[in-house]
Amino acid sequence: MAERFKPIKGTEAEGPMKDAFNRASEDWSNHAFIALYNKYYEYIRWFEGDQYGYVTGKKNAEWFDVSQWVEREVKNVYNRILPMIRQQHGDLIMEHEFYTVPATEEADDRRAAAVGSIIIEQSNHDRDFHRKISMAKLIALIFGNCPWKEWWNRRLSGLAWSKKGAVEAQGDLDYGFILPFNFRPDPHAMSRDEWRYCIEGKRVPTRSIEIEFGLDKNTISHEAYQGFEQSRFTRHGLDTPKEPSAVRLEYWEFASEENPKGRFQVIANDKILYDGPNPTPRARNNFAWFGTGIPILGTQFDESMVAIGQTPQRQINRHNSMVDQYFQDFRAKGLIPFGSLRPGDEQAFKRMGGVDFITFNPRVGQPYWQNPPSLPESSLGYSQMLEAEFEIETSVRKTSYGQLPKYASRPSNELFQSLKGADAAVMQPGLLSFDSELAHCMRTRLALAKQHYKEPRLIKNVGQGKKPAVRSFIGSDLRDSTDIMVVPGVDIFTTRKRREDVAIKLVEMRAVDAKTALEIMRFKGIDKLLQEDKVDEYQCTRHVEQMVTTGKYIPADPSDNHEFAYKFFNDYRKSEEFESLDKKAQGLIIDRLNEHKDFLAKMAPEPIPVPTPTARAGSLPAEEAAAPLPAPPGIPLPEGVGGGVSPEVIAALMAQAQGGEG
Repeated sequence: MAERFKPIKGTEAEGPMKDAFNRASEDWSNHAFIALYNKYYEYIRWFEGDQYGYVTGKKNAEWFDVSQWVEREVKNVYNRILPMIRQQHGDLIMEHEFYTVPATEEADDRRAAAVGSIIIEQSNHDRDFHRKISMAKLIALIFGNCPWKEWWNRRLSGLAWSKKGAVEAQGDLDYGFILPFNFRPDPHAMSRDEWRYCIEGKRVPTRSIEIEFGLDKNTISHEAYQGFEQSRFTRHGLDTPKEPSAVRLEYWEFASEENPKGRFQVIANDKILYDGPNPTPRARNNFAWFGTGIPILGTQFDESMVAIGQTPQRQINRHNSMVDQYFQDFRAKGLIPFGSLRPGDEQAFKRMGGVDFITFNPRVGQPYWQNPPSLPESSLGYSQMLEAEFEIETSVRKTSYGQLPKYASRPSNELFQSLKGADAAVMQPGLLSFDSELAHCMRTRLALAKQHYKEPRLIKNVGQGKKPAVRSFIGSDLRDSTDIMVVPGVDIFTTRKRREDVAIKLVEMRAVDAKTALEIMRFKGIDKLLQEDKVDEYQCTRHVEQMVTTGKYIPADPSDNHEFAYKFFNDYRKSEEFESLDKKAQGLIIDRLNEHKDFLAKMAPEPIPVPTPTARAGSLPAEEAAAPLPAPPGIPLPEGVGGGVSPEVIAALMAQAQGGEG
């Protein structure tokens, strides 16, 4: 970017460039959601357990600590927010598996769908997708929202194929979450689809910006860590670095009727470092918006789970703190015999430990220390009621923490699963929302691959349970395909528990064998266990790739598994991949198929001759066996009929059956 654009001051820009600069500078400092961003600082501290304060709603928000007005030296916080967030985060974590499917049966679309699936699979593996998305879900729970970005990163590199072999190719796909206080969406939109622009910013050293755009040292003026930015870019109590720094802003304007290509600017302080069209394909929105909790009506924000738990958490803190104070501040009363204190001993006795005392007549009894009275039962009941209210408010039950229900000392698995299922139903809308947003991200990633993969890229298929294979393709493989659709993975395989249930059910139905069930469960080391069963498949796949690549025939070995090999090559002959090969490669595969067929014919046993039937001992001769049977006794046999019944007799029997005369 730096080679094509000369950085200028924002005040010297004109037209749409200046309008974009003014909008980015204004919205970054005076955005409509600044007051909401200030709450993020409070949410983090409450999540960590510092719950004796709040953030003011002013623009330059600061942490307002009220602990100094609490008359206790030690303040205990009965934190219920942290376990609540951890439990819900555990429910939200799932393996988001995405793949592409064609909307038609055309061979090109199906091939493009397979390539698209490999791109998604490869980039998820290389860029640490599951860790990033898990962190994004945690941020969304604490803050209510978390933005996600897909872009083409020029600083990365991939592998391309040339005549010399594998070479390095500049740039590759990249993605990641953004901290909410580093992001400014269009405040007038209700959802991501309605955004006209987005502003992303982050404080970085000025020297890194100058190196990125090829500028001289000290070209960009630096700023100090001060004001309300302290709560957005650094943690509280953290020593800030001494090196000069500045806020690097990226202004993304999406396609519109006035500007079909969109606009992209990079700004630092008062300088425009780059200005050009939106680098995303067709200036589409390359940001996603992960929400959680309860939507706030009239805005595009969701309520933070920390904010939902703050009110019941305050009640728990207030009540339990009073209980703690009751025990801590109780001062036992000493009883001292009357007249035993010397002058000045009374004041000294009070200074030593601050113990109150009373005097008594020695003839009444011995001195004693009074035990503090027990708390009333209503106080304990009130504590349980507050905890139950918190669990209801946040829709998290005690079983979610791995504890037993109140009225079941030995709960059955059905009871536990039913309660967990009720909590999962609360989280289900969040899961569906994440799937929808992530599907948008994957479609954007495929569009970026189509735009930037100009040279033949080497993509390695690294899916679980699949044989690694390196494929070479260029962006045109996806360019002409318009019917490719990205869909999330099948829901029944999203968690280990569901995979195990499905595998066990398939075994009970005798649909799969035990080894296939273990493969579905994805246990570690299962590939080595099944390697013996897969060796024939690996060999046939390897021979197909070698014959297609080298054009040389690989003969079958007499000791091969010819039955499996014949089925493999016969199924491959019916595939679309076989149809896309040239005539020579197809002929090699057909020859290999026929060779296995000949081996099977040679191995087949000779047919057993059928013996000619002969007369057994004691049987009738052929002439007597062919003779007619004798007639039944008492019924005359008509002439010319052997062993049969005359039509007159049959008619008489039918008439009798119908109630007539015979």
